[in-house]
Amino acid sequence: MKNITLLLLFGAAVALSLTTGCGTDDTPTKPTNNTQDSTPTSTITNQIQIGLELFKLNENADKTFGQFDSGDSSTYISVYGNDGTNGDANFNITFPGQTTGTFTTVVGNSDVDFQAGAGEEGTIYREEFSASGSTMTIVVTEYGAIGEHIKGTFSGQVKNGRTGQTVNITKGIFDVVRRDDL
Repeated sequence: MKNITLLLLFGAAVALSLTTGCGTDDTPTKPTNNTQDSTPTSTITNQIQIGLELFKLNENADKTFGQFDSGDSSTYISVYGNDGTNGDANFNITFPGQTTGTFTTVVGNSDVDFQAGAGEEGTIYREEFSASGSTMTIVVTEYGAIGEHIKGTFSGQVKNGRTGQTVNITKGIFDVVRRDDL
């Protein structure tokens, strides 16, 4: 009987210690005088919708850029990144000059090019797409100096490199920093 009483007292003590703390937590929180702006430093938005999958890309900074090539007088846009839901994707755009405007891929026109990919590079799950033989419209809305942004949108149709199937590209947005010219 004494053992049961001791066990009950021990159990009650344990229960009581779990429900009460070591005192009240009335310590006031010190306000922080953080004058630093907490907004993100990068507001670059790059996205592409391939068929039904929308890729809002957390970009790979080493592979995301714009660059003018004085050798062939064209601008090259490269965007690589990852969407938390749909995985890896990339797209590459080439258009003539270094200006704003609307550019359209035309069969036989090598001045304007569009390529895209979805899935991890080097795996059998990767799909690659090309606007060769189809129509893609690229609208460059801003073309900054070196170190500034090149921005725009794109949409159209591409061919799946594996199946030859036509796929719609919509909601395409690019915003890249221009590197030194080649």
